[in-house]
Amino acid sequence: MHQPLVPIAPQPLPANLDLLPVSLSRRQKKPVIPPHPFLFNFLHFSFSPSLPHLPSFLFIIMSTAAPAVAGTAFQRFMNHPAGPKTIHFWAPAAKWALVGAGIGDLSRPAENLSLSQNVALAATGLIWSRYSLVIIPKNYSLFTVNLFVAATGLTQLYRIASYRQGVAAEEKKAIESK
Repeated sequence: MHQPLVPIAPQPLPANLDLLPVSLSRRQKKPVIPPHPFLFNFLHFSFSPSLPHLPSFLFIIMSTAAPAVAGTAFQRFMNHPAGPKTIHFWAPAAKWALVGAGIGDLSRPAENLSLSQNVALAATGLIWSRYSLVIIPKNYSLFTVNLFVAATGLTQLYRIASYRQGVAAEEKKAIESK
């Protein structure tokens, strides 16, 4: 009749999900990615032995539904190495606050701007823009935000330099007129 069930120890999830074994479904001839072994073990052993067909049925349903979900653009975005499940996504997202602060400083008078702060913003923006294109995976969102950080820092530096040149020219005229 039924063979005795032998418990299988759950295996850890592989670091690279792309390396999961893929089989072909008999009905659809599409690749099927099996669920995590722990999930299969849970489904297999959580039901009574009097219903041995139920876990197999659930496994087939889950296996045939997996490619439909895994292939969507949203799922690829979510599972990307620099996607929202990683720090590679959230660090640049939070860094947009620096760009917002830099744009907010455009309304401040140039005499109140900090030279050292804007040099730091411009330098870090340029350095991290280069870094974001060297690392693997290339992080284009980090590149974009750092490009904007550098641009706001350089814009403020230009405003500071032109203000100081204007002040120096006025002082020179005042000295010459005396």
